[in-house]
Amino acid sequence: MCSLLPAIFGAARAQLGCIALASTPLLTVLPEVASARIDPTGIWNCVVYGFSAASDERIVLKFESGGTTQVAIIGSRTNEWLPLSGWETNRRELTFHEARTGRSFAADLDYTTLGGTWNNLRRSGGWWCAQLLPELASRVDDLLARERFLMPPLIPDVMATPWYPRRAIREAKEGSAVICFLVETDGVIKDPQVVEISDEIFRVPAVGAVTRSRYAGWSNAVSVRPGCRSFDFHLDAVAR
Repeated sequence: MCSLLPAIFGAARAQLGCIALASTPLLTVLPEVASARIDPTGIWNCVVYGFSAASDERIVLKFESGGTTQVAIIGSRTNEWLPLSGWETNRRELTFHEARTGRSFAADLDYTTLGGTWNNLRRSGGWWCAQLLPELASRVDDLLARERFLMPPLIPDVMATPWYPRRAIREAKEGSAVICFLVETDGVIKDPQVVEISDEIFRVPAVGAVTRSRYAGWSNAVSVRPGCRSFDFHLDAVAR
């Protein structure tokens, strides 16, 4: 037999059958090539996963044309913009650094939206963003305290689970995948992207589970918000 455990970042894990643990480290993967590379200049509504075991970080990133980078924490008491290192691009990659936590951020500009991975000396994770529309970006300082406006909660409506690939069972392969995406106001998921994966054999079932899923919709908030799901594929001892 085989089992797997999907997880929704920022929400409780839902166990199906038995516990699933990743046995191999995640590898950053190349994205599907977008028609045009992203211009990072602007204000982005983002989730950052992997830094806190309890929940995601919800932040706003501001990339200015002169190379200045700032971050604000959604729902914080001060609503202050904090400086980060200047952002740089090298061909298709954007990079910047956060001195407070020692994290280095990287984004592949061939994704359909801004996002990628981060790492420091002890941990690694990822981040995924949706760009604020110009009319909201002009009011972002007033909106930072309105946590549910900038980042409405993702409430599962239909959470599909991936199948375990037969070849992975035959070859006794275990692994993990992280899929990030955007969610529209009606709860529909769009533009799923594989951000991290341990083995390409798990790509199709992980992406398929995301595309078959759906969240509850919302009103009186942003028109789209970012989200991510992780999947850990684990074989029961009997099947090995």
